[in-house]
Amino acid sequence: MSSNDDDTGASTLSAYLYGEEEALERKVAFQTIQRDSILGNLFDESDSYSYRSARKRTMQQIRRATEYKSQALIRTMAECCNSFNMRMGVHEILFRTTISVFGSEEQKEAYMQKIDAYDVIGSFAMTELGHSSSLRDLETTATFDKIKDEFVLDSPTLTSTKWWIGMVGQTATHTVILAQTIVDGDNVGLNWFILQLRDIETGNLMPGVLCGDVGAKAGRDGLDNGWIQLSGVRIPRTAMLMKLCTIDRDGNVEGPMHPALMYATLIPERFTLTFASNVTVGKALTICLKSPDATMSVTRKLQLAPILAGLIVNQVAEKTVMKFWERVQELGEDPTSEAYLALLPDVHSISAGLKATITWWTADVLFICQQAVGLSAKLGASFGSIGRAIQDWGVMTTGGGDNYTLAEQSARYLMANLKRALKTEGAKKPKTFTGSVSYLNRVQDILVFTASPFRLMEMEKMFEWCISLFETLTVKLGQRLLAGMEDRKAFWNQNMVDLNLLSNLHVQVYILSQFQSAITTFRPPSSILPLLKLCGTLYALDSVARFGLEIALEEQLLDKTDIYSLRRAILALSDKVLQASPMMIEALGYPEFILHPIPGQSRNFPEAKL
Repeated sequence: MSSNDDDTGASTLSAYLYGEEEALERKVAFQTIQRDSILGNLFDESDSYSYRSARKRTMQQIRRATEYKSQALIRTMAECCNSFNMRMGVHEILFRTTISVFGSEEQKEAYMQKIDAYDVIGSFAMTELGHSSSLRDLETTATFDKIKDEFVLDSPTLTSTKWWIGMVGQTATHTVILAQTIVDGDNVGLNWFILQLRDIETGNLMPGVLCGDVGAKAGRDGLDNGWIQLSGVRIPRTAMLMKLCTIDRDGNVEGPMHPALMYATLIPERFTLTFASNVTVGKALTICLKSPDATMSVTRKLQLAPILAGLIVNQVAEKTVMKFWERVQELGEDPTSEAYLALLPDVHSISAGLKATITWWTADVLFICQQAVGLSAKLGASFGSIGRAIQDWGVMTTGGGDNYTLAEQSARYLMANLKRALKTEGAKKPKTFTGSVSYLNRVQDILVFTASPFRLMEMEKMFEWCISLFETLTVKLGQRLLAGMEDRKAFWNQNMVDLNLLSNLHVQVYILSQFQSAITTFRPPSSILPLLKLCGTLYALDSVARFGLEIALEEQLLDKTDIYSLRRAILALSDKVLQASPMMIEALGYPEFILHPIPGQSRNFPEAKL
């Protein structure tokens, strides 16, 4: 392939992955960021570096970015700096979304314009020191005072401290806080409240509000995670978000909200982690593969090929995932509607499982990439950059819900549906399954699936074969687990390893199906379709090797000859992906200045800006 062909292919692939207009806006935004002395100051290599200086720099970048009044620039800046990304995510995805979903029209009118203009800076106070995100156990209270028409917010115990709350340490002026609501001595359930933490002009804490800083962390030094303790803080009754539950002047409660809706605020955060993963993996692979050192072994490169294929698969699959999420958001305009409530369990389940699988995969990828550049003299300067990425990414496997807990939730939902799908013919016909478990409509066909001898399989049939195999492995493992549920109390603790595997298998069905759907719905140009199919097949086979071989052997779906042939196929496809990798890395479009400090170049010289 000629250089011109590479350029054309990279442009075509980039336009497909990001959108033609968005790809151009992104390219311009990167150039703007690089030339801006505040936005482009991404690395602090000075001896005086501290988490305090990182926070100051990140807030300067947020202020500067908002001055451009360009969502494209803010979105691109989020690719450059993880602390910037998370600060903006807390303000927009968590704080803003909570008010949008749970606030009345009057409350949205009062706050949305201020939020969008950054006149207030928001945070999201759900988790507590003693309970993490176990909502039923939260201890913070909001007691209604009828006489004064106010709520009194309290942190009655040490364990009720709102903990690890982004932007609370130094920055947030406001928060949305989740509290047990007490009316006439009765707990009427959890509700969200808008609470001002700091004076907007002075930054001083409001009376009764105590906020602290958790200090230096393992990563994302530019984000001020903190804690909140409340002592008799009085807020107007109208500060309770009242779209779904109202309490009038006399203490009459109308419409306690559906408990599942409380977790709805976490769903968009989990879906947007696919974007964060794609950016993190994309930058790490660019470091490894854009100008690979001759000393990097072939083995290392072959390790990177399935990762590059997986990145492309995830970016393509993200198209249909986010299109589906847009539909959910539209239905969420009326969160009490039957259509929305019917979708919510499946959306919660797959977002939980997807978050666990994707964030674990990304963590593994970063370690592989760091090892790939670690012994390379040419890429040695990038070792620290990937090390920083590892530090920044670490929180993603626990923040927003610990991955093991989320995988268990995903598996629990899947097993409940599988139990209904496996009802005998004499029983009541099970419902039609939709969403992430729609393949259970074919459960009887799945159970009799016989893997064709892999060694005889044609390349173009391998992708479909992988989906069918993952469906079968998921159903058979789930069936095996259901058979051992006599003692429900002991079951979950005794089977955590298999439940985690079950969630991973189910998520692989989902990712591969979403990729397949995206190729059909968002038709790529014919010139890149073979490459996309190549990436899909390599990622699918590699996923079988990572997640499916043990249970496939146990269920006698594959034999040792099949496994040998599968591994040979992975190597052959990896070699093809590596041949196309220069064009693919170019299509990702990550400029060098965001990847690592450029040795010997000061930002005071024009060369550093070109």
